[in-house]
This record gives sequence, structure tokens and C-alpha cells, in this order.
Amino acid sequence: GQSGGGQSGKPSGGLSGGGQSGGLSGGGQSGQSGTSGPNSSGGQSTANPGTTSGGHTGSGTAVDVSAPVSQSQWTCLKQGGVSLGIVRAYRSSGSPDPNAPKTIQAAHAAGLATDVYMFPCPKCSASAASQVQSAVSALRSSGATFNTFWFDIEGPQYWSSSSSTNTQWLSSAVSAARSLGLNIGIYTSASQWQPIMGSSSAFSSYPLW
Repeated sequence: GQSGGGQSGKPSGGLSGGGQSGGLSGGGQSGQSGTSGPNSSGGQSTANPGTTSGGHTGSGTAVDVSAPVSQSQWTCLKQGGVSLGIVRAYRSSGSPDPNAPKTIQAAHAAGLATDVYMFPCPKCSASAASQVQSAVSALRSSGATFNTFWFDIEGPQYWSSSSSTNTQWLSSAVSAARSLGLNIGIYTSASQWQPIMGSSSAFSSYPLW
């Protein structure tokens, strides 16, 4: 398989107990301890029975990617049991991921459902709302469709040292996503959430990945 510096296991919630892993990711995001650590390869997450993101039901396996993935690669993953691809749509550098539309379209061509995730840039000059709008506009203008839009909340170094400031930033981002009619989820872990958002439970109504 392909390996890279990806993300790692998350607590149970919206998608799975296994969480997100670095199976096909190309790096650029902080690795967490968990099911599969940073720079892991071939990682997947097994979804809990029931309703997963975007209204999908039943159990299945999901894989997140932050590098281009071709139709043939998605087909290989599907043959291995993957049913959902979660594609990075926005990078920590503060811009839409240009690889996302084609990777999403390739996943659909291979018969997989897709979600996207946003690794935001709270320290960038662009507002939370404009970053969300930029990510979604880049996808929609290219005809790329997806189910759930996940906010990737990790890497304290990317955020303010003030949890209240960070909570306000994410609130603005979530409001912008809701105004665009998106299904929203939060991707994080306890070890990442607390240093960034403190004890805030303001987003507990959203699925947790």
C-alpha cells in the first residue's frame, strides 16, 4: 500500500471506534496516538453498526486520504472492504486542497461514498467563514459531491493559546457550514480537544469521529 504521515485513531462517535488513520495520506497534519500512529500505512477504520456520516447505514470500513488517489486505487481499497472515502478538502496552510475534486470523483467512479474533512488555519488572516466557503466553493465549482463535512480539530500549534478564542473561531466556521446546508461532524480526540478547546461542549450535538 501507500503510506505517509497521516492521522491516527479517534474516539468512538460519528463514524467509528477505530477512528481515522494514515492509510493513504500524504502528511502535513499532526499524528495522534491511537489505533495507528503517525506515519502509519494501510490504516483503515471500521464503522460501528448503525447510522454513519451522510446518512449511510450499516457497518463498513472508511479510509481518509490527504494525497491524490486514483480510481484504480479506490477500486483496490473497495475490494479490501472499504466503502467510504474521506478526502481532505482544506489544508492547514490555509487553502483548498487542489487534489480533492479529482480524488472524490475517482472514488465515486469506483463505487465508494465520500465525505470530506477540513484542516483549518485559525492563525491565517482569512476568517473562519471565508475558509469554509473557499473549501466548499472549490468542491462545488468542480462538481465534486460529498456527504459529511468534518472539521479536523487537532494540532494545538495551529491554534490560539486561548480556548475561548478557538471556540469562537470554530463556532463561526460551523455557522458558515450550516448556512451552506452541510452535514457537519467533528474529528478530534480527547488529547487534542482539551488543549485547543478546553472543556467546551458547545459542539456536542454534532457527530464525533
